[in-house]
Order: sequence, then C-alpha cells, then structure tokens
Amino acid sequence: MSFRKATTTLGWRPRASMASAVEQITRQLQRGELCDTPRTDTAQWYRHIMSLRSTVAVA
Repeated sequence: MSFRKATTTLGWRPRASMASAVEQITRQLQRGELCDTPRTDTAQWYRHIMSLRSTVAVA
C-alpha cells in the first residue's frame, strides 16, 4: 500500500509501517485485546451502518 498521494497532497505521513501495524494488530488479537465485533471488522461495520439508514433520516 502506498501513502504517496496522501503525503504529497495532504502532507500526511503514517506513524508506523504497514508491517509494523500488522504485527501490532496480530499481537493484540493473540492477547485477546481486540475482539471480532462490527467496530473491528470493516465489512461488518459497513453492513451495520447500512442497516441504520432505514431508521435514520438521511439529508
């Protein structure tokens, strides 16, 4: 994954490398610090948000 566009356009720089982030997430999963919930699973989270659209007025 490249962050070149975010860096050149916005001046944003990642705080950690992709490899470092994967290692951190792996350790947290192994220690039980992260749970598989809609908040931690992007696809589940988007499905949850989409389900709310029918109950919330969208401007």
